[in-house]
Amino acid sequence: MHLTKQKVSDLMKGKYKIFYVATEIQPFAGTSDFAEVAGLFPKALKNIGHDIRVMMPNYRSVNARRYVLRDVIRLKDMPVSAGDFKATVNAKSAFLPDSKVQIYFLDNPEYFARLGLFHDPQTGEEFADNIERMTVFALGCLKTLQTLHWQPNVIHCNGWRTAMLPILIKTQFADDPFFNQPKIVFTPENFSDWGVYDRDVLEKAGLPADIFRNEFLLDDGKKFSFLKAALATSDRVVAPGKHYLHDSGKASEWAAELKKVSDVDDQEQVGIISGIDYQAWDPETDSFLEENYTLRSVGKKTGNKKVLIEALKVPFEVDKPLAVVWLSENAEKELSLLEQSVDELRSLDMQILIVSDSAEGAVLEYAASLANNYSDTFFGVTDPDEETLHKLNAACDFSLIMAEAPIVNQRKFQLVSMRYGTIPIVQSMNGHADAVVEYDDEHETGTGFLFRNADRESFIQALNRAAQVYKDSKKWVRLVKNAMKENFSIETTGAVYTRLYADLLNNSKG
Repeated sequence: MHLTKQKVSDLMKGKYKIFYVATEIQPFAGTSDFAEVAGLFPKALKNIGHDIRVMMPNYRSVNARRYVLRDVIRLKDMPVSAGDFKATVNAKSAFLPDSKVQIYFLDNPEYFARLGLFHDPQTGEEFADNIERMTVFALGCLKTLQTLHWQPNVIHCNGWRTAMLPILIKTQFADDPFFNQPKIVFTPENFSDWGVYDRDVLEKAGLPADIFRNEFLLDDGKKFSFLKAALATSDRVVAPGKHYLHDSGKASEWAAELKKVSDVDDQEQVGIISGIDYQAWDPETDSFLEENYTLRSVGKKTGNKKVLIEALKVPFEVDKPLAVVWLSENAEKELSLLEQSVDELRSLDMQILIVSDSAEGAVLEYAASLANNYSDTFFGVTDPDEETLHKLNAACDFSLIMAEAPIVNQRKFQLVSMRYGTIPIVQSMNGHADAVVEYDDEHETGTGFLFRNADRESFIQALNRAAQVYKDSKKWVRLVKNAMKENFSIETTGAVYTRLYADLLNNSKG
């Protein structure tokens, strides 16, 4: 490995220079769990001791005054180009809140000073110049590194909209010693959106001809896939979890590219779970809770359940387990499964809270219908705020995730649930089961309950297993403690990625 300005001892200690790139980072822009992780993960790496710098576009929505964005003289009016595409960019500097992590904002008013990130908020349509916007962002990131004379060991790209970085590094900048030394790690948001555009759209943007490689193209060369290109040009691709990858129907179409997906222990197709903020989600200190609790006082969950139930004007029955069902806005299959299972669900002697992230539509209507027709079993909450989410996780006994789709936010819910001693019941598809170990009644091990198929029989069998354990107070308390002992903190994620970076760098040739 070519080491110019960094001490060999730093690499031996596992302290690296990391350039972390994303198009959405909380709290600056984006509401997804992916954006939330992008705001937390760099802090974890910084706390480990890495020299990490972050970059994202300077959208109109970024509050420059609140987050104290500052001009950087040497990063003003930087010319960038690729093929016939040319632009001028600036980079502003700030820090991730409550940290010493430096973040740069790539500034170009023509491309980023507009309402919406990648879609017009009025029409919902994708911006026609998104190719150019992704290109100018990637070029601006690379130009910033060159101008700062800061050569990272690792360039970590997140989501297919950052794919132009590895594409350009492996094509236009392939012979540049500044860029052919860093290792490229790519983390996709999912494998359902391949970032596909007609080839002629990229050609009209003036992009260089050498980016149209066969391994980047689909449909006999007529379409260009940014995700496929990222998989082909990155040194390591890390899926959100091993089950997530194996169960993704879309992913299986490109098995050759996905052979690169691995973690540091196994060169097979596995992945790394993105953790959660254990300071924000802590039942011992959570200010939203009626009663705080720890592993030694899990019985206090009952007090939180009583307060929540009574606030929802539902009779509190101490011996009945409370289950929360998380439903997305487009939850037709989940609704169908609930409808098929109503009689069996009622026979379980369980209270079921339906929570939806939508304030209207079929989910809300169906939840209201169940609550009206079967008020002894069902009730609902729609579009819960932050306080309600905390109270739900502390109050509920079970957390049901029924989705087949790889919904990142729902995987976050199951991690938070286990942190609060709420036992997950999940369909073992597309990453939902990556963090959950099936409960073993004989040995009293495991952290939750799984059902493979989205059918009534499998679903009810999992609920029956869960209900039987709940009735045995000793086994139940053991199960709750098993879940709470798991560590899915963002700090743990940082440590696992550090091992991945070490694996990449220590096995480099040259």
